[in-house]
Amino acid sequence: MDNPLFLDYNVNMQRDEMADNLELECLFSPTHSCSIVSIAQEMGIADENEEDVDEINNNALSESLGIIDLRSSWCAGNYPFFANANTIQFQTSNGDISSVYTFLLLATREKMNTQRIADGIDGTLLFERLSACILKNYFGEDSHVSVFGTGSGLSESFKDKLKRLLSDIGEKGYSLREDAIEPTQKDGGIDLYAFIPFKDGKKGQFIGFGQCKTGTSWSSVLGMMCPETFDLYLIPRFIFTPISIYMLSDTIPSQKWDKLSIQSKGFIFDRCRLMNWLPKQIDNGIMEEIKRWNEAVIARYK
Repeated sequence: MDNPLFLDYNVNMQRDEMADNLELECLFSPTHSCSIVSIAQEMGIADENEEDVDEINNNALSESLGIIDLRSSWCAGNYPFFANANTIQFQTSNGDISSVYTFLLLATREKMNTQRIADGIDGTLLFERLSACILKNYFGEDSHVSVFGTGSGLSESFKDKLKRLLSDIGEKGYSLREDAIEPTQKDGGIDLYAFIPFKDGKKGQFIGFGQCKTGTSWSSVLGMMCPETFDLYLIPRFIFTPISIYMLSDTIPSQKWDKLSIQSKGFIFDRCRLMNWLPKQIDNGIMEEIKRWNEAVIARYK
């Protein structure tokens, strides 16, 4: 398989990776579908003359098909693939749902350290903006979520970002410890901040700091974000210590979920959780960039 987004099928392949491969097969297929028999032949578990899917008995393939069924449930109806006994189908009629899931899938499997730019759009920064929309939908219409990092599109110093954060939060009585702010600092390790405000301006609101990760090399960063670090820059410190939130374009295998959740010291949105809380209406500018980025990435490999 010469498309670098794909992994070589084998019986020892991680089941969630195989499920991603199956989704990619459908996405890149002219018919937006793939045959389960053909996949079995590619894996070497069915011969060229095999036509009956019921005769194919392989745990690796059947478990991956089961994951696709689970994703349909976990995404709460916002999943653009459908599997039956013989084929897997990518449903293009789902509009924005199909586009957003495609973006998350490609942002996982593309080499985002070197290939994140497509049609002039930085996929990692676009993921920050999409994550902010989803996080606001999760916390509710009265919440406030902003991009703190580069994805904000604002040309700000770290000090200016801190001033904006304090102004947005609206808690009275804070000042910046400017001697603790290094000129080279960019975002203090956070990409998003979220809070649910009270009208009284008193300290002690709910605050969350988010970090957004595309690609597959994210597990080592879980738990590394330290919201308490911001106490270095504020006088006095936050009364409510912000929680850590990790937004991942990737999926997490069920058997690893508990361990990684504990490691995160906060909570995680993986691809299915992001789709679960996808707003019914996404900013037109974000959706337009998602579609353009998707088309440009797909065009690279066709």
